[in-house]
Amino acid sequence: MTADPASRLPEPATGRTDWRLARALSEPTLTHDSALATISHAFGGARATGLLERIDDAARPMFGVADGSLFAQADALADVITNRLGLQANGREWRALLLGDALAQREAHPLLLASLGHELARRAGLESVVARSRDHVCCVLIAGEMALPVCFGEMPDGLDVSALRSCCAHELAFTILAVIGRHAPAAQAGAADRVRAAMPIDWDLTGWSPPAGL
Repeated sequence: MTADPASRLPEPATGRTDWRLARALSEPTLTHDSALATISHAFGGARATGLLERIDDAARPMFGVADGSLFAQADALADVITNRLGLQANGREWRALLLGDALAQREAHPLLLASLGHELARRAGLESVVARSRDHVCCVLIAGEMALPVCFGEMPDGLDVSALRSCCAHELAFTILAVIGRHAPAAQAGAADRVRAAMPIDWDLTGWSPPAGL
């Protein structure tokens, strides 16, 4: 059973726990699922329990597709996201970036969907990355020298694959905190801004900017 990192953060983010959250999100080994679970626990409350276990369970139907084509892998991933989890793309609310809230409301921001898709794929033994350009974010499945972007929601027109770059777990956390700081109520926004300011930026975010629409 996967150990949920959010269990080490027993309280919502407050002035006393901001530094703990910043430290957790700055670990060199931070993964996308840990970033999603930790932030959801800090800002989403009771809905954020057992999130990693839920991802583990959701990924089970994808076991065995690693030997199939990229298109078969993409179909299996889309089926888990849209049918098993019942998630639809929605970027209108900041809470759509909190994994617990997204699973409860059945609506998730494309950035969360891309990160969740990557973690589902990883659990099924597939090679994937979270990738973004200025305007789009997606999960990219990889097999040898071939790559297939998997976008959730409406397929973007004229997606330039050459413009995509990898989005690491630290950038994911940094971006979600920036959105919370911009759109959440004052108490949560203030906590998110303090956490983001306390994160030691020792990875390359010099060219960071939020994806379009955030």
